[in-house]
Amino acid sequence: MPDLIIDNVSKSFPTRAEPLVVLREVSLSLSAGENVAIQGPSGSGKSTLLHILGALDNPTSGSVTLRGQNPFELDEPGLAKFRNHNLGFIFQDHHLLPQLTV
Repeated sequence: MPDLIIDNVSKSFPTRAEPLVVLREVSLSLSAGENVAIQGPSGSGKSTLLHILGALDNPTSGSVTLRGQNPFELDEPGLAKFRNHNLGFIFQDHHLLPQLTV
């Protein structure tokens, strides 16, 4: 069974007109030891997908399962513990997380 399962994940942001859809029904699965590259032009949703994979942002729809757990079902302390035990981040640009400042 894959360690990471992303099933029909979509993400949209509200605007004054209609929602801005950034991700539309993304699905993939990965097992431990596999490598993947997320590529695309600027504005294609790469950072949004990484935020969802890192449990930093909730998907609008769809599900994420990492090692059998849906992190978005956890409360904030549980989510922090989950991230601490299961995830690691390497940031290319500190502006990806506006709440993290020097």
